[in-house]
Amino acid sequence: MRQRPTPVPDSARHSEPSPLGWFGRGLFARIARQPKSVQIAEGLALIVLIGLTDYWTHWGLDLSPLYMIPVLWISYHTDKNTGLLLALSSVVMCCAITTTMAPPSIPLTFHYFNSLIKFILFLVIVYLFSYLRGTLELVQRLANTDALTGLLNPRHFRQRAEAERQRAERYRRCLTVVYLDLDYFKDFNDRWGHRTGDTLLRTVAEVLRQGTRSHDLVARLGGDEFGLLLAETDYDSAHGCLDRLRDQLLEAMTPHGWQMTFSIGAVTYLEMPPDVDGMLEQADQFMYQVKRNGKDRLEHQLLEPAELALTGGSLLIRS
Repeated sequence: MRQRPTPVPDSARHSEPSPLGWFGRGLFARIARQPKSVQIAEGLALIVLIGLTDYWTHWGLDLSPLYMIPVLWISYHTDKNTGLLLALSSVVMCCAITTTMAPPSIPLTFHYFNSLIKFILFLVIVYLFSYLRGTLELVQRLANTDALTGLLNPRHFRQRAEAERQRAERYRRCLTVVYLDLDYFKDFNDRWGHRTGDTLLRTVAEVLRQGTRSHDLVARLGGDEFGLLLAETDYDSAHGCLDRLRDQLLEAMTPHGWQMTFSIGAVTYLEMPPDVDGMLEQADQFMYQVKRNGKDRLEHQLLEPAELALTGGSLLIRS
């Protein structure tokens, strides 16, 4: 039995962040989205600022731990090599300051040795943060994508679909939600085997990924069922896209000798429904309507603002 995605509670209803929290989160998010070259320039500028402050305070304050800030930031948000560049720049700046301000009685060898120790410490931190970033990205990818196809999983698809619904509602844009199901997939697995069935699912996923835009949503919703959300796509554009996708899917079956057909149900919204669950449910019901009507078809409905309760609407059926 096909499982429905579990609704994710809205955490904003349970805790309201402080204005300072919103500001800090927004600031760090803005910095993280900047180009790599800009982040490097900001990191180097911060190193110079720390070095000048260290020089002005003479021996009164030890500001060497502050050099860790740009090193950690760059290591986490860019890559390991860039982090090493910032680490080396920090050590050179720190060494230059200490050798300039240190009493003549202290041999230069001591300063170089201290700088070497700091560089080794920075080196370890850069590698640790790069490993941490890679681990977090892997965990996030596993949590948000389907392991077999690499598409969005049901939970993440629902979250992204809700964000698109809110954006379309805010800017009065249209969107199209599509559900696609492979006909007689169980019979296919019985004949060809589950390994070939997995290859078929990956082939379908790749066709859907290549046939849609980068900002469209493509998900595997479970078993042999896929979902798409075509952002800012009106009825005619969506129908043309779905016709093309259906033809591409059938063409992709030919080289393998797979006699597979597809049932597709789609809903284009000119005005957004009040919640994402109802929006996805309507496309799901149209897909099952296709299967009841004989499968291997595309059914596509345009919902006008007054037709969100599934009363009326323009229905196009392609056999």
